[in-house]
Amino acid sequence: MLTLIDAIQPLYLVNIAVGIALALCVAFVATRADRDLLFWASGFALYALSFALFGLRDTIASATSIIGGNTAMALMFALFTEGICRLYGIKISRWYIWTTPVLAILGFALLTENLEGRITLGVAMTTYHSLLVLYLVTRSLLLAEGRGKWIIFAAVAGYALMFLVRSALVVLGISSGASFLSPGTGQSIYFSIATVAVVMFAIGLLVNYKERAEAMAWQQAHHDPLTTVGNRRVLQQRLIALTTQQAATASYHGLILMDLDHFKDLNDTCGHTLGDQLLVLVADRLKNTVSNTDVVIRLGGDEFVILLERLDPDPAIARDNALHIARRLLEHIRQPYQLLTTDDKTGELKHITYNVTASMGVEIFSGNAFSHEDVLRAADIAMYKAKQHGRNDIHCDNIGK
Repeated sequence: MLTLIDAIQPLYLVNIAVGIALALCVAFVATRADRDLLFWASGFALYALSFALFGLRDTIASATSIIGGNTAMALMFALFTEGICRLYGIKISRWYIWTTPVLAILGFALLTENLEGRITLGVAMTTYHSLLVLYLVTRSLLLAEGRGKWIIFAAVAGYALMFLVRSALVVLGISSGASFLSPGTGQSIYFSIATVAVVMFAIGLLVNYKERAEAMAWQQAHHDPLTTVGNRRVLQQRLIALTTQQAATASYHGLILMDLDHFKDLNDTCGHTLGDQLLVLVADRLKNTVSNTDVVIRLGGDEFVILLERLDPDPAIARDNALHIARRLLEHIRQPYQLLTTDDKTGELKHITYNVTASMGVEIFSGNAFSHEDVLRAADIAMYKAKQHGRNDIHCDNIGK
């Protein structure tokens, strides 16, 4: 083992050590946090393997070093390209990812004795995949949030730029394609950029997955898992914020508390599966009816809250606006729903039409005149008054006066 290590040039050893360290680090994080990272750990392992095989080109069989090293490098680039597509949900034809490595591997096998041919093919392959990954990462800047994407972008951009410059120098005859194989300035620059880029790439990945985990945790803590609208915690936070504003500067806000009439009958007769379908469809209609600045919340069961922020400084206008929105919501909720169920006789899936109505309580409030508990309690009383009036109705007690 020591003899093999002694046969490898120091810069190769550095990249081998970096690749192994990153593979182990990412694999360790994957076992504790996100197993999707195992995909990337295998890519870093291939990075280390490729440099090991290249570094042993004077010790092991030439064909093994050439074909094995380039195969590992080609697979690494393909894995990283595939990984970027999965990470950011980008859809491209897999032919762009996997055809090039297959052709490159065949080419390396045919060019075993042709050094310049192998180098030209290797540079072409790595340049193509670097640019492809750079294109995908650039697209991710519009699709993802956080700092991780920028670290990944910087790493890929540096790597791609290195190969573009190297290709240009070879084409212009300024440098030989084999200059990076032997110790010297060219090799030092190439290996240094490669090392920095792969470390930055790994850091960007870990930051990205950490940000995704935090975003998912926040989503789970603040959203209803069935309907994906806000939950009781969101309502409490927003109401506390609105009811502690200075009365002199606050606008009037509205709160609509509603539940579905006779929803229990659907659960009892048709089962909770259809009940859940209905809740999801109702939540979608609520979200599609109100504006982006309004907040839809599921309190639990069939109870929903629609929080209407900053309706108007005038309480009368604010009340009219809230009632107008409530009427639109009630009208949309009344429209028939198509629920998917199983036919008792044939066992086949079928759609049934279901109609439901709602009872709503509307309250107007402003500034620090009321606590958030008072607002919600008053809306609850108003909703039950709507039920007492025969359901399928709206009741408003304007506590904002």
